[in-house]
Amino acid sequence: MPISQITQLFAKCGFTVEEFVALSGAHTVEFSHCFEFVTNLSNNTSSSYNPRYAQGLQKACADYKTNPTLSVFNDIMTSNKFYNAYL
Repeated sequence: MPISQITQLFAKCGFTVEEFVALSGAHTVEFSHCFEFVTNLSNNTSSSYNPRYAQGLQKACADYKTNPTLSVFNDIMTSNKFYNAYL
């Protein structure tokens, strides 16, 4: 089903496009807790991370063991923005 039809179905139920995006994909969740991925950074041989990005993540997450709530933005370009695009 095309996305245009899906948004029309949601609109018929009274949902805005913004609400549809939140319900269908939760694209406002723009951060990750360091403990969820930091072990992947140390395995550079199989890592698909850009080396500069990985280095930045390692620096930002350096204290994740003492602060389990430490998190980083997934996308620095659209952090703190609610958008309705699947980028």
